[in-house]
Amino acid sequence: MLNQLKSAEISYDDQIMTMQDIQEGMRIEVETDCSGNAEEIEIDPNLVGIISSVTADSIVVNGVTVSTTDVATAFTKGNWVFANGYFNDSGEWQSEGIFSVTPMHEAEIEGMVSQLTDHSFFIGPTEIDYSTAHVDLDDGQAIANGDWVEVEGRMDGTVFVASEVEIENDDQYSDMELEGTITWVNNEQTSIELNGRTSITITTNTVFDDGKQTDLIEGARIEADLISGTSGLEATKIEFEDGSGSQTQSSVKFALSGTATLITNSTFSINGYEFNTDNRTKFEDRLTMATIDNTDIEIEGVELTDSNSNTIYLVKEVEALETNDNDIDLEGLIENGMLWGYSSDSSYGHDGSRTDVECTLVHINTEVSNCRVDD
Repeated sequence: MLNQLKSAEISYDDQIMTMQDIQEGMRIEVETDCSGNAEEIEIDPNLVGIISSVTADSIVVNGVTVSTTDVATAFTKGNWVFANGYFNDSGEWQSEGIFSVTPMHEAEIEGMVSQLTDHSFFIGPTEIDYSTAHVDLDDGQAIANGDWVEVEGRMDGTVFVASEVEIENDDQYSDMELEGTITWVNNEQTSIELNGRTSITITTNTVFDDGKQTDLIEGARIEADLISGTSGLEATKIEFEDGSGSQTQSSVKFALSGTATLITNSTFSINGYEFNTDNRTKFEDRLTMATIDNTDIEIEGVELTDSNSNTIYLVKEVEALETNDNDIDLEGLIENGMLWGYSSDSSYGHDGSRTDVECTLVHINTEVSNCRVDD
């Protein structure tokens, strides 16, 4: 508990603020002295900008549509707002708070880099032009797809022109408690992603409070105590919050096993289907992109749509397929009576529909049998 706030310096992005600028529900970072007195308070929204359009149930800020369905505040085009939230795997903003504020020096957007080129990338639905921006590199590494970045700048038409790009590292959460919404979980419920960003490993030593491991579902609200381990960030304790799992998630997931064929340093194929990896793809069993060519692997991920409406299969997790593993998970779209190129001794279902089944492996890449719905 903070003993004193009165003498704290309050700011947002080096812009001096006052205690009256802090609204209930805003995300803040607090630095205290040894007595628990607040010395610095930094207001830390995920999205900052001018409202470009308003409808009965949403506003648009920096090209991002933000739902206002459960917000009592009346918003006006041209006003500035702070917003808390995150992008789901479909690029839709999941709102956790919107606040009217006085005009800021610059706009801001935060999220994961995708569709990277030499001069631009996307965060959610918004194209970022970083050709003239100062880029604050993480450990000297250039920007890559999957990096989490904070971008400052301004909107110019439909493009966000960046003045500064800062790459952030999840290592900062080691030995900390992190609160958020589960936005992805693997089939074994041993790996989760919080707020579309932070990958967390569940170990045999993870303690659960007000729930159990099987309650790790997309949409669940949790608090996780984290440490750095051999698998990256690992949860020592997970506490489930009230209303856990009530949020609607729109991720389209896939899973399959097969022999990988390397295409580029970030893409590979299985049975003719191309799969993309990025800096957030988790490789298990000492696998890397340099070692997966002609290797039998299990993969899980999500289907995305790029700016040209093309489907992208983004891999979240890669594991080695064990030699004696007779069962494999297949999740995806049924095409010509097959699933990811596998035929079965019974029907998967109707062409064009999606299914999630566990099957007995007959021949790698070609044939399975005894498929049953994976609960």
